Amino acid sequence: MKQPLVINEGFASVTSSMINLFDEFVGLAAMSLPWCFAQTGVVLGLASLVVVAIVLAMSFEVLTGACEVAQRRSYRGLAVATLGPLTATLVEACRFCYLLGIGIACTVLVIDSILGNGTGLAPALLGIGNRETLFTRLIASGIYHGTTTLPLALSKTLEGFKHAATLALATVVYACVVVVFRGILDGGPVDLAFKPSGILAIVPALNYMFLMHANVPRYYDELKNRSPARMRLATAGATGAATCLYVAIGVSGLVAFGPGVKSNVLLEFSPTNRPAMLARASILVCSATTLSKIIHPMRDALVRVVGKDELADHGADALDEVAYVALTTSLVAFVAVGGAFFASFGFATVLSYNSALFGSGVGFFFPVLFYLGTRNNDPSSSSSRDEPPDDDDDDPSHLTAGPRTTLALVFAWAFVTPGAYLASQFLLPTSS
Repeated sequence: MKQPLVINEGFASVTSSMINLFDEFVGLAAMSLPWCFAQTGVVLGLASLVVVAIVLAMSFEVLTGACEVAQRRSYRGLAVATLGPLTATLVEACRFCYLLGIGIACTVLVIDSILGNGTGLAPALLGIGNRETLFTRLIASGIYHGTTTLPLALSKTLEGFKHAATLALATVVYACVVVVFRGILDGGPVDLAFKPSGILAIVPALNYMFLMHANVPRYYDELKNRSPARMRLATAGATGAATCLYVAIGVSGLVAFGPGVKSNVLLEFSPTNRPAMLARASILVCSATTLSKIIHPMRDALVRVVGKDELADHGADALDEVAYVALTTSLVAFVAVGGAFFASFGFATVLSYNSALFGSGVGFFFPVLFYLGTRNNDPSSSSSRDEPPDDDDDDPSHLTAGPRTTLALVFAWAFVTPGAYLASQFLLPTSS
């Protein structure tokens, strides 16, 4: 017998959800904005950022709309209801790979902050030398994840991150202020050159800065008095605030360090610059909450892919305490080791590759399929129902840009990202 699909009335406020989403956006990739703007020039960089933000906001609308119409509150639940169990398993596998890529990219950023090829926190504070090796990366990554990511990842609800997200928000804003002040005090002329070919290189990276779709159904489920309109307020507020912060740090970092700026702008600062060293430490705080929130859907996706019966139906929530802790610890360890191995490729490379290969599916392709599936199914009721669904169940009016336009743009963007990445790899010289 089918169980009720909506299991709680929600408890998180719009403000709480907005803060969590904003922290997820900003915590992973804000430090690469100057590099992105350097590839295109400021004008095209700003235009590209705005376009990406608008398309991402549309994709959130599509995903939230599918959650509401289908009355499912998880990414897999949407996949099962609209695409079928077999395809849902493939969707979860793609989602797991994408989340793993996020964790590895974020770990690369953490290692940059700790070691930084001799310019990081460890060489500056401990005097351990300037040579960065695989061994030192493994040690730094292991200590960081074991003392920060793992304890936070063991929490079973996202609402528990409310206060941690507030702290992370303050720390990443501080890091951005350091870069902005450097741009104001020591900045040179603004790069107004037009470099259209650079758009190919930065589109995957810009997408990555907003791609946190794996948690959207869960945030929607936890939203008090949930509705597409209230979720729209949370996502629009978080997206708009993140975009403003991205503009500030992107322009400031570019004028401060020029077109050769590194993909992690904090690596441009001297180890003797105390505000910059504190900024690197603040990025470690923000990354801890971001990585921990990544583990939540990552853990759930893996359990649903390999589990059977109750595990497949309920995910990680059905695990006993020992299995829950063991799986969480294993995933954190895997992310820690993967980040250490891929750190030599650079943050921008790992970020763009993951966004193009897996992020385009999770963020754009699958949400459109979910929503289209709700037009042909009535998943909120039992499979034996014979009468036609109510018109309200099929109403796409919550898509503010118009359902056809929104779906077409989001679906097209699913192919723009990997296409841009492949073109940048074959047509453009590499830079980091």
